[in-house]
Amino acid sequence: MTGSGTIDLGDLVAIDRATSLASHALDKWNQKKLADPSQAIDRDPWRNHRKIAGKVVLDAISARPAMAHETDFRAALRAHLTSLIIARVTFETDVTIAEKVNEPLGILDLGKLQKISWRQAMSGMIATRAPFEADAYLKALAECGPEVAAAAREHRARRDEAAKRLGESSVHAHSSPSIGFACAAARALLDATEDLATDTIRDALKRNESVRDRASPTDVIAIAVARDATSGWPSRLAARWLEELFGAHVRGLALEPIFPSLVVGASSFARALEAFGFSFGRAIAFKSRPFVLADDASASGAHRVGALFGALACGVPFHRRALGIGSEDAQRNARSLTRSALIEARLRAARLLLTETAPSSRGLFEEVTFRGFGASLPISLYGAWPLPRADEPARFLAALEAPELSQSFVERFDDDWFLNPRAFESLRHSLPRSRYESFPDRESTENSAVETARQFAHALESRLA
Repeated sequence: MTGSGTIDLGDLVAIDRATSLASHALDKWNQKKLADPSQAIDRDPWRNHRKIAGKVVLDAISARPAMAHETDFRAALRAHLTSLIIARVTFETDVTIAEKVNEPLGILDLGKLQKISWRQAMSGMIATRAPFEADAYLKALAECGPEVAAAAREHRARRDEAAKRLGESSVHAHSSPSIGFACAAARALLDATEDLATDTIRDALKRNESVRDRASPTDVIAIAVARDATSGWPSRLAARWLEELFGAHVRGLALEPIFPSLVVGASSFARALEAFGFSFGRAIAFKSRPFVLADDASASGAHRVGALFGALACGVPFHRRALGIGSEDAQRNARSLTRSALIEARLRAARLLLTETAPSSRGLFEEVTFRGFGASLPISLYGAWPLPRADEPARFLAALEAPELSQSFVERFDDDWFLNPRAFESLRHSLPRSRYESFPDRESTENSAVETARQFAHALESRLA
């Protein structure tokens, strides 16, 4: 059976195969949309996969007579199919958002007025080294906000209505990880890292004469870019760099990492490492198990592998062994990228709280953007930032758990585990699983979230000491 052929509703294996094809098509589209929304506008990942992403298939699985040996398989199929149905129902609004972020809706004033899009404003704000230019790009971004926000609100409304019609209390109810734990952990992370982030940003501002004495959103973004981690990186970000680092350990796997379209500072290379890890995690998940049993619908396991590889950039051993630089330069690189990881984790927490806390309010927007960026974003960006992303909880929890997972690999395979074939073999056999997925009550959820956030804060604090 192909994605476009007739679906045998009595054949769970065939349904699993069709689910795999549809999910991979959607994954490719989403990654292209993240890298460059203009690439996604005229593409339709559902062209050959609409039938599998329909309620008829989901209802057929639910109505199937219960068989003990099929319990896990059926539950996993339901979770993945629910995710696909929600994605299909919201596809038109996804396209609308992609169109809006590429439409020239803002005015850039750098002495000469120029109409620019959300995407151009965001890229310019990240790429420029001049604070006054970054502020001008942020102002242009804010002017794009209302129309982008309207498209995002429509997307969220359709998403929530689809979840309701499917009998889900929330859009993530069908999927792991627990959204309740993720939101509790996001709040706990902001609390646990508040002082560390304040001190880190203040110290970075003092060292960097190109930014002002008091943090603004654009200054915090400039710190997160990690331009000062200059040593050892290749002249350009390309697949060949990762092939030279890891190619011997991933032979036989079809990896398709989507690299950042905008390469600015060392953080871009850290993102490339994360993209490689995610692609590796997706590839190994489906080698020997049915698709729906290999990883959950939000690809939590693959995101953990991505975070594991992304976290390499925060460690001195990677810079010394993989980049071949001296101890002093390696220390400088690692500290800069640890600062970047701290800011990124806090921004992921903010993103999660704004997209998954209902109802989101202007007050919450001002609070969490102030905590994430050092100053509240312009209120016209309320509802527009962050743009909706289906795997937001999985991305955040992967970042939160990365220090602990990294330490476990160091303990098992030494601090250069990324060069050890046994470490890759271990990953090939089993995706890393979270210890924080289900809890008996709200109190245990909150307690575990706080403890996890404290461990994260302690790990990064020790690296920045």
